[in-house]
Amino acid sequence: ASSVFAEENANTGNVAKTNNLEKQNGVTKKASTKKSGFWDFYEQQQAKLLKPNDRELFSELDKSVRPQDDFYKYVNNKWDKSTVIPKAKSSWGSFVEVSEKNQDFLKNLIKELEEKKVSGNTNEQKILTLYKSFSDMKRRDELGISPIKNSLEKIDAIKDIQDLQKYNIENTRQGNNEFYGWGLGTDLNNAKNYAIYLGDASLGLSVDYYQKDTAENRKILSEYTNYVSDMLKFLGEKDTLQKAQKIVQFEKDMASTMLKVEDYHDVKKYNNPRSVKDLANITKNIDLADYLKKVGVNTDKVIISELNYYQNLDRFLKDENIDLIKDYMKFQLINGSTAYLTDEIGKRSFEFYGRYLNGQKERETLEKRALYF
Repeated sequence: ASSVFAEENANTGNVAKTNNLEKQNGVTKKASTKKSGFWDFYEQQQAKLLKPNDRELFSELDKSVRPQDDFYKYVNNKWDKSTVIPKAKSSWGSFVEVSEKNQDFLKNLIKELEEKKVSGNTNEQKILTLYKSFSDMKRRDELGISPIKNSLEKIDAIKDIQDLQKYNIENTRQGNNEFYGWGLGTDLNNAKNYAIYLGDASLGLSVDYYQKDTAENRKILSEYTNYVSDMLKFLGEKDTLQKAQKIVQFEKDMASTMLKVEDYHDVKKYNNPRSVKDLANITKNIDLADYLKKVGVNTDKVIISELNYYQNLDRFLKDENIDLIKDYMKFQLINGSTAYLTDEIGKRSFEFYGRYLNGQKERETLEKRALYF
């Protein structure tokens, strides 16, 4: 279709030049603006394929811009100028619109289930119970941090790295692990097979913020430190700012061993297959082979995307760091639970991640957040 648009604009330019030339020669006959038979036929056939909604895409084209000069503006200029990003969104586009339409569908689904007055141990009842449990903010405020209390007590009980490994084996079965997890993906060395990948540390920010020392990133890390401190306060911790500073530095140290965002353009840098029996040569403090076995992963090979991180893992996971490790884990626990705990905790998370980092002017409504849940 773009070639058609380009052809139209090119023809228009040629016609203008021809008309001017003919006027100069005293010719009054207007030059023909009819396109070649092929392009007439092509455009007619394309038009037949358009659905009613698709026709808007063509009517919204900015004909003041030549597509060969700036195709983006030619297609999107009118949309850019007329579209307003909703206050509760950090961005807007076709995929977000599709997501919003899906939310409308889910909203109607919940409404139908409520009207049906479903009961019993049916899937419908489970959906409704889950939705209502999230929406009941009064109950959530009453519960406070008690939903994560059991996990906090287990973290407090960790005395050394050996205890940490036991905790992580159990935690992995629940779908979590702050330092080393595993996942399944297409084998980068043989697309016909799947491979086990070892994950890296959980960070509260993108690695860019830790790795690139700029004035803007320093400001963001400062705000992040205050946020970490506030999260620790919700847990009832003492000396929260001091602990937060150490946690952020801990994350920064781990991030320094990881690949830069641009490094992921080079598959050779993150395609690091290793045999399970050789993992003991990479890190000594954590028995990765034993970990994989006890979480039910039966494989003789893994791929390590962040090889340098694993080669430095003993620097981070050692008995001398156990108090810092536990503080870091407590923060990661509550930070991953902000959407499900009290309204105050959720608001603080939004203020940092939503408003400060992403530019959202408003928090999503409770109904919307429940549907996302």
